[in-house]
Amino acid sequence: MWSVKDGLITGIVSEAVGDTDNAGKTGDAGSLDITARGVLSIVNGGEISSDTNTSGKAGTVKVNAGSVLVDGAGSSITAAAKKGSSGQTGSVSVKALDNITLNNGGTLSIQNVASVDHPDQLTPTLLTVLAPNITLKGGQITAAATGNVPASSIKIDSSKLLLEPGSSIATSSNLGNGGPIDIAAATLWLNNSWITTSVEGLNGNGGNISIAADALAMNTGFIQANTAATNASGGRVSVTVQNLIPSGGNLLKGGNTPRTFQSGVFGYNVIQAAAPTGVSGVIQVSPPALDVAASMIGLNTGLMKNDQLARRPCDNIRGSSLVRVGRGGLPPGAFDFLSPAQFSASATPLATASPPDIGTTLPLAAYSPCLGAL
Repeated sequence: MWSVKDGLITGIVSEAVGDTDNAGKTGDAGSLDITARGVLSIVNGGEISSDTNTSGKAGTVKVNAGSVLVDGAGSSITAAAKKGSSGQTGSVSVKALDNITLNNGGTLSIQNVASVDHPDQLTPTLLTVLAPNITLKGGQITAAATGNVPASSIKIDSSKLLLEPGSSIATSSNLGNGGPIDIAAATLWLNNSWITTSVEGLNGNGGNISIAADALAMNTGFIQANTAATNASGGRVSVTVQNLIPSGGNLLKGGNTPRTFQSGVFGYNVIQAAAPTGVSGVIQVSPPALDVAASMIGLNTGLMKNDQLARRPCDNIRGSSLVRVGRGGLPPGAFDFLSPAQFSASATPLATASPPDIGTTLPLAAYSPCLGAL
């Protein structure tokens, strides 16, 4: 566990620092390769990082663990090129066998604040995040460039990717192109959260966004590849999903006026690639095989009457299905399942139970022919 205490940063850090006796020149920062068999926790502002403050390059950062927790503002796994540096960041790779969790401002990032003479000569870098379960609860996965260099790329691969309120996956740049974001997930949940590749300065195109998921659920979720640069282009947004579920059945697609994320505005979901003074990007959303939101409408049919009983009431035990069992608003039928309350109220303790007399008629509602199969 790494943390910050009494104002002193603690963690695992590699840094290229300028040498004033040698015209500020220095070597490259070292790379970090960290493996933890169990849980790797980075809390209270602790960090794992490789940075450059001068002409040297930042190193790569690789983290492999059973699970990874990054919790708290300032807690991070990062590679950075700082102001006045060469502008060359390293790539970052975070992989876990089970879970990656980012809480309360915890961050995975590549940061670049440098301005250089030849930004096109820099080697592009990549932030890779891989785990079966990735959860952001007020956490961020980000690649940002505030100088004149392009933002780095983000690639995420997960079975379940959950973004809870205040969370984001984002690339941003000032005077360079926005970095692309590539996400592959079985389930992607955007809950009051956003995925963006934005350009806020005078130059640069919006970064591309590619999302492939079995199910995409959006509850006040934004997916944007916008640019504010003059005569620039918004990024390409490609969303390939099997099931698309927007809250309120409301999804705003396209438009050349950038829409602002508003946390907590229920049903306000956006997919956009705007360029107000340039060319809007291309948005491609594959037709889902099943649009669940469009199917959630009132059924034009009456309630099943209580005498419409299945001839084989035990058929439902063979697989998952929606089975009417006589609970809720309908009175129980003769062949309905017993609720636990009904069963406990009608059952006779074994110690005092006795066989019924011949000819005794048992009340039909007091048992179920399927009870033994439960």
